[in-house]
Amino acid sequence: MDQEEISVRDGFPRLKQTFYTGIIVLLSWIGIAGGGTLLLSGLGAGLFLILLGLAFVVFRFSPVYTSLIDRKATSEGIPALVFVVSSLLVLMIGRAAAVFVFDPYVLYNQENTMSLVVWSVATLLSVGTFIANIIAYRLDDQRRG
Repeated sequence: MDQEEISVRDGFPRLKQTFYTGIIVLLSWIGIAGGGTLLLSGLGAGLFLILLGLAFVVFRFSPVYTSLIDRKATSEGIPALVFVVSSLLVLMIGRAAAVFVFDPYVLYNQENTMSLVVWSVATLLSVGTFIANIIAYRLDDQRRG
């Protein structure tokens, strides 16, 4: 077996890396920023969310994450699964942001204004991850031939 055959069977390494990193960044943002919003609102559950967001950041730099990325995924259905999950994330997070975007009184309440910022940035992150997944898929597809 030559090197070209091995690289074709490796699956979609850029897509996996981009998808997992995007999910971790998104969940870290929601955990840390959302937890901060809850703490400023006086809710103690915000501390749990901040710790959860920091746990995602630590996970990104752990050996477990590298072993997850290094696993060979040769299934041809992986891109479909990635794009279905990414699409659902964009829709769900975008819907949560739309609640605050279309509220005419959002700027009258500091908690709602902070939530608007948190969910708007989360929507931008999820859309950015979706676009990055498309680019990574196209690069992997070109490499596969």
